[in-house]
Amino acid sequence: MFVPPRPKRNKAKVVSLQPRVLIAPKSFQPMPSHEQISLRAYEIYQRGGYADGSDQQDWLQAEREMFAIHE
Repeated sequence: MFVPPRPKRNKAKVVSLQPRVLIAPKSFQPMPSHEQISLRAYEIYQRGGYADGSDQQDWLQAEREMFAIHE
């Protein structure tokens, strides 16, 4: 008696249709935006008595402060 071989089945992966949700740790804070740094630099400028010529130093100080919060 002849028995024909079974056809091979395609082993397709089952794909979940549910979106993956990434959950950030509670300590996660997004990096400061350009606007946030700009506002902080302006506060430093105000605190300095609106002194001309310190815009770059004010900006760098604002960046240091804002990024230090996120470490």
